[in-house]
Amino acid sequence: MLQRERRDPSMGLVWEDLPDLHSAQAAFLELYPEYQATCAIDSVRRTEYPHLDEDRHACFDYGGTGIFSSREHQNFALAYAPTSLVSHALYEDSRSIEGTMRARILAHLGLDERDYSIVFAADSCSALRLLVDSFHFDRILLGYDFKNEGLSRIEESARATGAKVVHATLSSTGFGIDRRSLQRKLKKHKREFKGLFAYPIVSRVTGTKNSVEWIKEARDNGWCVLLDVSGIGAASSSMDLAGLSPDFLVGSFYKVFGMDPTGFGCLVVKKFMLGDCSGGRAAGMVKVVKAHSSFLQVPESFKQKSESYDAAASLSSRKDNGMNPQRRLEVAKPKPLKESVSASVKLTRSSEFQATRYYYSTSRASSFHGLHHAEKLAKLASMRQDSLLGWLRASLLLLRHPSPGRPGLVTIHSPEDSGPALAFSLSDHSGEFLDPELVQRLANRSNISLGTGAIQARPAAMEENSYFCVRKLEASSSSVQSVLCATLGLVTTFRDVFQLWEFVAQFLDPGFCSRELLQYQGLDQETVFL
Repeated sequence: MLQRERRDPSMGLVWEDLPDLHSAQAAFLELYPEYQATCAIDSVRRTEYPHLDEDRHACFDYGGTGIFSSREHQNFALAYAPTSLVSHALYEDSRSIEGTMRARILAHLGLDERDYSIVFAADSCSALRLLVDSFHFDRILLGYDFKNEGLSRIEESARATGAKVVHATLSSTGFGIDRRSLQRKLKKHKREFKGLFAYPIVSRVTGTKNSVEWIKEARDNGWCVLLDVSGIGAASSSMDLAGLSPDFLVGSFYKVFGMDPTGFGCLVVKKFMLGDCSGGRAAGMVKVVKAHSSFLQVPESFKQKSESYDAAASLSSRKDNGMNPQRRLEVAKPKPLKESVSASVKLTRSSEFQATRYYYSTSRASSFHGLHHAEKLAKLASMRQDSLLGWLRASLLLLRHPSPGRPGLVTIHSPEDSGPALAFSLSDHSGEFLDPELVQRLANRSNISLGTGAIQARPAAMEENSYFCVRKLEASSSSVQSVLCATLGLVTTFRDVFQLWEFVAQFLDPGFCSRELLQYQGLDQETVFL
């Protein structure tokens, strides 16, 4: 254990300086008094997500938007859809469970059913690949600041059809895409071609916000535009996606925050674009069906027919769009169906939302409380996330090793206005980065779920809180760095972020990792090597 010592407050915090929850929260409320105006979220958390406080599990690995609350009975599963994208998009019975869910998700996104069609896939990367396989493009420009297997397979699939895949250049002095480089790549070519520009409004890993002005710029130069809204979270309910009028849209949804980590992706297509779609069978597309289990399951037929997408693995581990969560799904045994889903849906206009937004009155079994809460609490959630992320960022940067020079423990890889995700890495007293997967496993033992991801390493864009970390990155020959990712959810509280910060602070103790490793071996669990 580190010893208390007298120090200059500007030098940061060491192990024995850490405040308790009560003191930290009092200081937090002084800095962010607006947080108290978001207490309605705490009420929803107590009534609709009571398991979060019962389990004391701080969840930071849920990207996208939740569909249900824990009080709802979710009785649906995913099945392989062996048909073409056009057929599945246009000819689904609106009274079926999938038809109901499609309409509700489009309403949540603020998109009109008369203009857009929606289909589901294993995850958002599978949805993007479904698009690439179903539509022919001569050139595809990707604007993501992270890398994963899903995006790599999208490139392989595109090149197999003869498309040229290029990446937007990331800024060398800041975060996000370099504007001048993007303008050059979007510029009209002398030879006519069909291009697709795909980029996230908010990065799922770093939380970097990208400009929606690029949509018009791309269109003016003859490109189709795909918006990836997987990283927006609850804020998507306050965005005018209909006003942006994207040609395609990719999103990500999960079942219940903090309870069921399974989910699926969706691909939204403008209906007039379906005329350009190939008529062949679309691999990777799934159909929502009734199930006799309270867990989302993948039928064996889907596992066999979609192995090239690793869709089953994506569903069970939620490795979605760059962020890899720690927990795995324990599939429950089938249970008798206690409550059926009402087939009748009453469509009603709501004065709370914009003119193109709708809500649905359904039975208790499919009332989509998660989406309703995201819509109702969007502004409060955005205010709360700004406060919590501001405190978490500043508090992490205060953690410094007691070794000479007081090197920082944490390096931040997200801009100051990021949200709702924060990417960071930990280093020891000598400046060596700690393995994010090791930290992820240790966090899980402390009842904290973190994600991991791979981003392009840009030393000039990082916080200057660790000279050793920056120097190590500059000497590295690899342009990709593995990082930890903490994503704030709709009902995240100060207690949750304090729990994360308190866990990270334990790495100031040089013996912490060694003791945890011995505990892994002592419990006969899989050994984690330092």
